Order: sequence, then structure tokens, then C-alpha cells
Amino acid sequence: MFKNRSTKKKSLSTVDNLLSTYLQTSDKKISKSVKHNASSILESKAQSQKKRSKSEMKKFKLKERKLRNKNLKRNQILNEKIDMLTKLQNGDDKLINDLVARKIDALKRLDSITSDSDLQELQNDVLNLISKESTKDKLKNSNERDQLRARISKLDNFSEKVSRGYISVNGLTPGLAQPGDDSDR
Repeated sequence: MFKNRSTKKKSLSTVDNLLSTYLQTSDKKISKSVKHNASSILESKAQSQKKRSKSEMKKFKLKERKLRNKNLKRNQILNEKIDMLTKLQNGDDKLINDLVARKIDALKRLDSITSDSDLQELQNDVLNLISKESTKDKLKNSNERDQLRARISKLDNFSEKVSRGYISVNGLTPGLAQPGDDSDR
């Protein structure tokens, strides 16, 4: 008869209240049920608020943890840089030799790239690209192509809708010949 327990409790408490007012009885059970109903409502509200606050706290703690980790990483990187600089200033031979070796390797790689024939080839490629077509022209052509594609797709969609019968066009009657068409003679 009742959909759930809360509607059953509410209806029972309402009936109990009506009976207690008209019968003028002081039944302990009735007073307890009324008290229990009010307290249960308060408890349910408190629980829902507690659940809501728990989820909000989880979100807040997650944000806080992410921010703290970000700051820790930033500080760790900064500390590593400071440590390296202090070691370099103090004259740590191992670190200095390692750093010099890395820089020399980078320069050697750069030297191999800057050979005259490679550089000349790259320069010619860049000049050919620049002289062929400017960026403004490329953008203009791409915009024109996009507009053309849009027009073609609209026409295709329209003709498809007409062929399926979703749209009717003046002068075309479905199932009948076009006006002025004398094909039956």
C-alpha cells in the first residue's frame, strides 16, 4: 500500500497525532513515534549534508594534493639547479667535465648539420617555398576550397533529400510525369 517506509511513517504519525488530539490520551508510544519521526527527518538531513560535505572535502583534498605535488616538483627542480650551480662554483671536477662533454657533443652535432652542402640545400628549399606561394595566398586558396566544398555538400544533400522524397520541388509531382512531358505519345 505504501511506496516506501518514510511515507508509511509519515502517514502513521499523522493518524496517531489526530487520534491523540481527539481522544485526549497520553500514550507513550504515540509521543515516541512523533518524536522519532522528527528526529529521523533531522538525522536524514544531517546524513545527506554529511555525504555532500564528504564529496566536497574529497574534491578539495584532491585539488590541494595536486597543487602541493606541483609545488614540490617545482621546488625539486629549483633545488637541483641550485645544487648544480653551487657544485660548479665550488669547482666539482666530475660535474664540470660531464657538462663540458655534453656541450662538446652538442656542438659536434651542430657542426655536422652546418656542412656547406647541407646548409646550401636547406637554404634553397626555404627560398623555393617562399617564392612559390605566400602564406596569404595559401590561406585564401584554402578558404576558397572550403567554401566550394560546403556549396557542393549542400547541393548533394538537397538532391539526396529530393530523391528520397523529403523535399518536394515545384513542377515535380511524385509518381507522375513532369508537366509538358509527352512521353506517352
